Amino acid sequence: MQHFGSHPQDHFCRLVILCLLVLVMVSCTFHSGDEKKETPGETVQLADSLVESGNFPLTEELFGYFRIIHTTRDEKDEALERTYAALALFYHYKAKSEIPEALQYGNFIYRQAPDGFPDKRRAYFYNDIGFCYAMAGKFDSALLNVKLSIPLLEKLNDSMKLAWSFNALGNIHLLMKNLPEARREYLKALHINRIQNHLSGIALNMLNIASIQEDEKQPDSALLTLGQALPLALSSNAKKAALDIANNMGGLLFRREQYDSAYRYYKLAQSLKLSSGSYNEVNLALNLALCEAFMGQMQKARKAFDSLLVVSKKQGYGKQMTIIYGFMSKLYLRQGRIDLALQFEKESGVIKDSLLAMYWDKEMNESVKKTDISEKEFNRQLQNSLALEKVKQTRNMLIYIIVFTVVLSVFMFVALRKQRFTSRELIKTSDDLKEANQNIVKISEIGQDIISHTGNSDIIRHLYSHLQNLMPCNILAIGMYNQSDESLTFTDAIEKNETIPAFSYHCSDKNSFPVLCFNSQQPIVVNNMQAEVGLWFPPDAVIEPNTGVLAQARVYIPLTVSDNRIGVFTVQSFNTGVYTNHHVSILHSIGIYLAIALQNTLNYESVTRQRDERDKALEQLKVREEQLRETNASKDKFFSIIAHDLKNPFSSILGFSDVLTREWDNFDEKAKHTFIRSISLASQSTYRLLENLLMWSRTQTGGLRFNPEVIDLSNVALESIRVVAGQAEAKRVQVISYIPFNTAVVADENMLQTVFRNLLTNAIKFSFQGGLVSLSAFTDDDWCRIEIVDNGIGITIEDQVNLFRIDRSVKQSGTDNETGSGLGLLLCHELINQHGGRIWVESELGRGSRFSFILPIQKANNVES
Repeated sequence: MQHFGSHPQDHFCRLVILCLLVLVMVSCTFHSGDEKKETPGETVQLADSLVESGNFPLTEELFGYFRIIHTTRDEKDEALERTYAALALFYHYKAKSEIPEALQYGNFIYRQAPDGFPDKRRAYFYNDIGFCYAMAGKFDSALLNVKLSIPLLEKLNDSMKLAWSFNALGNIHLLMKNLPEARREYLKALHINRIQNHLSGIALNMLNIASIQEDEKQPDSALLTLGQALPLALSSNAKKAALDIANNMGGLLFRREQYDSAYRYYKLAQSLKLSSGSYNEVNLALNLALCEAFMGQMQKARKAFDSLLVVSKKQGYGKQMTIIYGFMSKLYLRQGRIDLALQFEKESGVIKDSLLAMYWDKEMNESVKKTDISEKEFNRQLQNSLALEKVKQTRNMLIYIIVFTVVLSVFMFVALRKQRFTSRELIKTSDDLKEANQNIVKISEIGQDIISHTGNSDIIRHLYSHLQNLMPCNILAIGMYNQSDESLTFTDAIEKNETIPAFSYHCSDKNSFPVLCFNSQQPIVVNNMQAEVGLWFPPDAVIEPNTGVLAQARVYIPLTVSDNRIGVFTVQSFNTGVYTNHHVSILHSIGIYLAIALQNTLNYESVTRQRDERDKALEQLKVREEQLRETNASKDKFFSIIAHDLKNPFSSILGFSDVLTREWDNFDEKAKHTFIRSISLASQSTYRLLENLLMWSRTQTGGLRFNPEVIDLSNVALESIRVVAGQAEAKRVQVISYIPFNTAVVADENMLQTVFRNLLTNAIKFSFQGGLVSLSAFTDDDWCRIEIVDNGIGITIEDQVNLFRIDRSVKQSGTDNETGSGLGLLLCHELINQHGGRIWVESELGRGSRFSFILPIQKANNVES
């Protein structure tokens, strides 16, 4: 039920004004029209159009017309016409507030309405006759009729009127002092209006719920509910509802002695202007003047009281004049101006007596009309009234004397306490300012601290630590908006100093507080989850806890940076009723800093990701550069071999062949044998070079197939020694294998023979006449190490570093001036790598070299030859 009265405690006045406002809503201007023909179709159409437009009361012409139709038409054949005539007469008497007559025609419709009476008209009629029963004090009948309208409205899918019906049920239960049932019906109406986004309806329902909370002695909850309803009423241009909400908030704050806040809401209510000089406007002005007086603005309050007296006298508002005179008397009494205090107290008594006399005059006039009393009896009553008025005046004089005596008694006490009271108020004001300044400094320090950190985990941990000193905070969570899947994701949330698992809500979830806050971009305050969840969601909505315990009090704050919605953060407590408007204001200010800190984190992560991608791209470029450099080196090596190393052997072969062809007969057998042997050695060298070149090119292009198998290393060594025997014999170099038989390794036999052949050829090339080259093998659990050792000229340290690099050229002639391309060692390096092994060299100038490589071992006691 709405609060329509001016003074917060004047319940009777509020109830009377409620009834008047409801009657004004259903009344309208008179309907005038042409003379109607008495045909059934026109009668029904006329009555239906009047009901639809609400043009009641009827004109005398239309009233007489419907009376004739209702009383003269046949009950069976013209039942619909009689029903519509009764319907018009029902609304006529309802608009005139003549409830018994309205109920007479309403009962006829209730009993006699035919099947052709439309469901819509029947549903609306049930609501309106329920209102009449409520005005007559027959609440059970009122409830029954309004409930009958609900299934019809659900069938018609008339959501707005259905919400009106539930609201009406709530009003009736409230009149019956059945507060739980009233709350339940108001919540049903609120749920329907929320679905339809009917803002003015939502505001009206929340106003009624706040009225229940006020009656249940829950002023804090009532203030929060009214605070949420006020912006809805203003945004929907529902001025009447906004005026009532602002007026009720002013009354609640006035009773809590928060006169500054009460004054602001009364001022807002006054700005929603009614007709000039109306009862509500006078009462609002009176409330403002009372606030000004309690705020210490005596001169301003006195000026307002003087203006109100003029308006109240002109409009005949005696009750307001009595309040004004009585309060002004108390004001002058507090100021010590006894004469003015007595004067206004006397004026107040005169007005009270005048009101009483007016009341008696009215009663006497009505008594004369009803009973037709005689002139003698009338004079007797008048004399009694005058005698009573004289007694009243005598009583008032005695009261004035008593008041004067009391005033004299307390005057000194008031004067002595006045200075102390003023000092206390100044100290309180100073403390309030100091506290406000401290809050600003503290919020600024918190903001600077969280902005200085990056990363959600760091930010939420520091903010949680700060909030422990400002307000109850068992849970702190920050939900970031993920645009890709349209969800709010909460990570690193804290409950009782412990991080809880991540959770998320999809932005289409209509039964979620975080989503509601994010979509509406408005703070949400819940101080009692079980009692208030119905204000936000359907009655059957279930709010699950994110952990084992459901937080009873919550505040949700939207996070926005430059109109860019980035998320929501929430502070929660396991206790009820812990968060005030002061807490919400602090959290809203912190939310500005928090949004900036989170946006900084997002920017930092984006920059870091771009930097990592750039570094990765640079690394890939380096790898490609190295590959390109190796490719170029391979190309250069290839052309060098073709241009030089292949050319020289062929030159020797061609030269020796040409000499033999031309001078064959001039050479003896020994010279001929020498030339032929030189040609043979050059041919063998060229063949080995071509063989190495072919195999190396296949390793570079991926055309060389790797076929590992278990082989006996000693057999491969002996075969390789046989291949280089001619080269060794020419320099009288002894080649000996110390590799034991049945030394099993896993290798590609062809590749391994190429490795042995090149390493042995290299060792013989750099050995002196009569030198020694040995082959050895050493095994452990997983690997076999093969060593080929010579006692030749050795290799410098600089050349050892570049020996296996294709981009470096190492040129050194053998002990008999043999030349080479360096391709053999490069090929050995490639082939050993394909086996998963590695190759290296150890050498000392003048003492020889040791080439070593490792191969995976095959564990077997015997290997078939």
